[in-house]
Amino acid sequence: MAKIGWNPILYTSYLYEIHDPKKLKKTLAWVVRTLKKIQAKTPFDSIVVTGTSGVSLGYAAAAELGCYVTNIRKADRSHGSSCKIEGLTNPRTYVFLDDFLCGGATYRRVCRIIKDVNGKKILPIAIVLWKHVGCVNLDEDIPVYLRWPKTGPGWPYYMLDPKNRR
Repeated sequence: MAKIGWNPILYTSYLYEIHDPKKLKKTLAWVVRTLKKIQAKTPFDSIVVTGTSGVSLGYAAAAELGCYVTNIRKADRSHGSSCKIEGLTNPRTYVFLDDFLCGGATYRRVCRIIKDVNGKKILPIAIVLWKHVGCVNLDEDIPVYLRWPKTGPGWPYYMLDPKNRR
């Protein structure tokens, strides 16, 4: 990393792994390794992402794996696009990549938008969480791959069903 002659002060409430270049590189490496493991078992068309946390890693990981990205946008129009979904809009198989699951609202919104666009329910083959996992009941038997950071805010960690932990 180039020396910039001053001490950068990075503010982020919870995305410290993507705002610090060194942490971003390590986080991306973990995401790519994890996605390659999944892809070796079950090929997928797309990495589905949402928000800053997903986009920051999803596009770079897709370039490494040679697959598409499906970007689920927020409902408001403040982001330069009125589309709900961008990129590959009709994935046959996909992995949902996000920073964390808490109540499952984002996950359910992603599944609903993919169903609305494609006319049928298509669940992810796996969920990859590069930050945290909270209390959530997914109702589906979908494998969840977790990365537990060694540093960072002291958020409480709650395990998903142990049979899903990879």
